[in-house]
Amino acid sequence: MSATTVQTTRAGAALPAGLDPLREALLRAARAEAERLVADADADAAAVLAQARAEVDARLEEARARGRAEAREQLEAAAAAGRRASRERLLRAQGRVHAELVARARDLVADLLADPARRRGLEVRLRARLGPGAVVDPTADGGLVGSDASGRAVDASVATLVEDALAGLDLADLWTPP
Repeated sequence: MSATTVQTTRAGAALPAGLDPLREALLRAARAEAERLVADADADAAAVLAQARAEVDARLEEARARGRAEAREQLEAAAAAGRRASRERLLRAQGRVHAELVARARDLVADLLADPARRRGLEVRLRARLGPGAVVDPTADGGLVGSDASGRAVDASVATLVEDALAGLDLADLWTPP
């Protein structure tokens, strides 16, 4: 019994040129959503910091009676806790934005591939990449996967197409204010 080597490549390098407007639309939508969520996170962070500062001020008055050193330690600890809470909220907001971006992108790509002409175009690209005798099958998420007799495979599932498209984008811009 001999082992068969399977080589899998991603279809990302061969995405249809028609997806460029989709990428741009997704990026614009994601930026708008990110700006809103970042603004919300910033407001939450400011409130947390304001509350922490108010608590620190009250504790500072009590601490003065016990000494400046103890008060300084409490102020630093409260500020650090506020910064950590603010950062945690910001990271959660960024995670939600990213998850929403991926979900919307998958829905849009699945909708595009529901068009028979686009689906045929993707199938033609897979067959061209794998050569004569390639077998192209649908994936559960609405995409395609192609393979040839040698075991090479090209994954053009919706999830992989979106992952490859997003991998080529600098999503750090989503978290940077304009």
